[in-house]
Amino acid sequence: MHDDKDIAALFEADARGLRATAPTPPPAWRVVQATRARAAHRMARRLRWTWRIATLVVVAAAIPIALHDPRALPGLVAPLLLGALVCWRDEPGVPER
Repeated sequence: MHDDKDIAALFEADARGLRATAPTPPPAWRVVQATRARAAHRMARRLRWTWRIATLVVVAAAIPIALHDPRALPGLVAPLLLGALVCWRDEPGVPER
């Protein structure tokens, strides 16, 4: 019986020491902010890949039109260039996950 009390006291002392030296958890708002930032980066990456695939499809579909009437080429290329300005390149400094 004495051993149980001693073990419990040692356990409590160790638990108090571990709690005192444990790092403080980040605040909830910081966790939410980091989660939203990661979700936004993932969504932006998916959007860029979707844009790249759509660009390839449009280019493949525009080849017969451009071969038939070369004057239509600027009208086919202009929307692709505008979209590429927005979506084509990744932001600098954003690590790939």
